[in-house]
Amino acid sequence: MEMFVNMENQQPLTDAHGEVRELTEVDFQRMRPASEVLPELFGAELAAEMLKPKKGRLHKNVPMNDVLKQWLKEHPESIST
Repeated sequence: MEMFVNMENQQPLTDAHGEVRELTEVDFQRMRPASEVLPELFGAELAAEMLKPKKGRLHKNVPMNDVLKQWLKEHPESIST
């Protein structure tokens, strides 16, 4: 597979403790859309299923303040006084 070419020259994404390193410009240049990668990894049929919009996901933009307010309302124990 093309995506595995020269992987031995790449820095690992995580260290021995599982901490993820900061992505470099080279990392971003190597990235490909999921619609290209998933069929190579899982086959066309499964990839098509994975790329379908999922039911129940939020399909509108909600201001982050509203989301945070709602979360705080549902988790009052997390508010330190």
